[in-house]
Amino acid sequence: VIDLSNKLAPLDSSIILHSPLTRAFESAEILSSRLGIASSEQKSLTEFRNPPQIRGKAYDDPTADRLYKTWLQDLEKTEGLNSPDIENYIDLYRRAQSALEKLLDRPEKNILAVSHSELIRAIVGYVLIGDLHSPLKIRETLQSLKIGNAQTAEIIYDDAKPGWRLVL
Repeated sequence: VIDLSNKLAPLDSSIILHSPLTRAFESAEILSSRLGIASSEQKSLTEFRNPPQIRGKAYDDPTADRLYKTWLQDLEKTEGLNSPDIENYIDLYRRAQSALEKLLDRPEKNILAVSHSELIRAIVGYVLIGDLHSPLKIRETLQSLKIGNAQTAEIIYDDAKPGWRLVL
């Protein structure tokens, strides 16, 4: 995270928004201290929501394994799961769109967001491709984007040609 703070310093961010999950919160706090800017929790930046009954369970737990396999099948449903605790690809992609819209409503111009790989891939996928309604296309998009831990993606909103752009 310290090396990452050196890379992010020139972006002149005015706030760090972070997922409420511990690893994102801790990373945001380190960045906040190193960069000298405030951080704030943003619930929309949380991890891809798998069933709560399997979170933190061992991989060899038979009940968790059964629930996980059921959830994997639900990922490709064409409609959202309509559950605040569980998401499928459609739900995740909609949340990515919503997270971007919420950023436009904020008063800060330069925002650093600390989140998780699946949501970041969904956001980058939305910026690159636009709205997708097919869970299979969303899955293909997420799997094709190679964004790992402690990697960055710079996204800007272009007022001249209204829309989000990925900066390479």
